[in-house]
Amino acid sequence: MKWVKRVIGIIVAVAIVAAIALSFRPEAVIVDTAKIERHTFVEEVEAEGKTRVRERYVVASPLGGKMARLTVHVGDLLEEGAPIASIAPMSPALLDSRAKAELESRVGAAEAFELRAKAEVDRADAASKFAASELAKAKSLGESGAVPKSEVERSELSARISAKDLEAAKLGAHIAAHDLETARAALATVGAKEGDAPQFVVRAPAKGRVMRVARESEGVISPGEPILELADPGALEVVLDVLSSDAIQMSSGARVSLVDWGGTAPLEGRVRLVEPAGRTKVSALGVEEQRVDVVVDILSPASDWKSLGDGYGVLGRVVVYRLDDALVAPASALFRDGEGWAAFVVEQNVARKKSVKTGRSNGRLSVVDEGLGAGDLVVVHPPDTVSAGTRLVVR
Repeated sequence: MKWVKRVIGIIVAVAIVAAIALSFRPEAVIVDTAKIERHTFVEEVEAEGKTRVRERYVVASPLGGKMARLTVHVGDLLEEGAPIASIAPMSPALLDSRAKAELESRVGAAEAFELRAKAEVDRADAASKFAASELAKAKSLGESGAVPKSEVERSELSARISAKDLEAAKLGAHIAAHDLETARAALATVGAKEGDAPQFVVRAPAKGRVMRVARESEGVISPGEPILELADPGALEVVLDVLSSDAIQMSSGARVSLVDWGGTAPLEGRVRLVEPAGRTKVSALGVEEQRVDVVVDILSPASDWKSLGDGYGVLGRVVVYRLDDALVAPASALFRDGEGWAAFVVEQNVARKKSVKTGRSNGRLSVVDEGLGAGDLVVVHPPDTVSAGTRLVVR
């Protein structure tokens, strides 16, 4: 009986000591975790922007007179040569001889502009044909693996830009011819008395939709006074307002994702131009910033964004860096450890601190160069209660 009592006493003593030890043992910390994986790493620059029609033409009065009330309105689709406004001549000016000399000079200038526009069409046509030829060669070499896919994409971009330049040059030639016709018609009305000469009809220089009406009511109009703006709303581009420090990371051909434009899915775009000149802009906090306009072409089918118009707001995400098969970790799992970075790795439900060497980061993910391996489970947003050796409960 003495032996039994002694054993029971020992057991009770051990239980008391164990209970005291467990009471002083720190409780396990509940944490969130993420797994280190390999996939494509993309770094983007986000910027606000607006849509803009590529070619905008302001139709102005070629001569002074009395303009009748307009019969066209905002949103109307006009064919090339469609009548826009009619202007009746006023009483002869006091200096008819001087007005005639000025209009003769305007006719000469319009003829020169027409010749230059035709030369631009020839130049753009030659460049477009050359770009198409280079694209055909690049596709042929790309199919055989002689050139990389990126070279074929650059050739496609060059061919597309050349085709757009040719369209713009042809539109410029149409406008120059219209200006010449307008100048000649204005010259023919010099010296006419009010009511003697027929009314002059201002016509649309190219096919387009009326974007804005500057002058609608009947009344006296001066030479060069705007009447309306004409453009093709289907030929849109996006202008992003970017910090100059971000713009230097961008280049022509960079991929762009356009979001927050009102549609259900992002639109695909590509950087066409990073403008070489910046400007100073005061932020909402009163800080002066250097901003740069970045012009983006929309590559998604027009049927996907037909509801977009001129001056609509969008948000652009420009890809400035891309790395395939990269080992990445959540940026929220990394914390400063002296001069470097570290992370807590979960091993058998215990936190193990490991030093980490990182590369580029996009704010959400960081490229891991050393310290972690694929499949490691790391603690994200580690609380102050976690340190090396802390017991963990993974949520």
